[in-house]
Amino acid sequence: MDFKFTEEQERFRQEVRDFLEGEIRQGSFKPSCDAWIQGYSLEFTKKVAQRGWIGLTWPKEYGG
Repeated sequence: MDFKFTEEQERFRQEVRDFLEGEIRQGSFKPSCDAWIQGYSLEFTKKVAQRGWIGLTWPKEYGG
């Protein structure tokens, strides 16, 4: 069984990394394992949504 990422998956991973690194540099994203307890940033969520990443884990029948 081959568990390697496809080229498309690798490109997506790099795109996400680049985006998050930029957001961290700007101070608009701070990685935290308990961030959900403190709420969320609507501005950051909108940026993620603009990239089409919001529904990645949502089933297609519910808009994912």
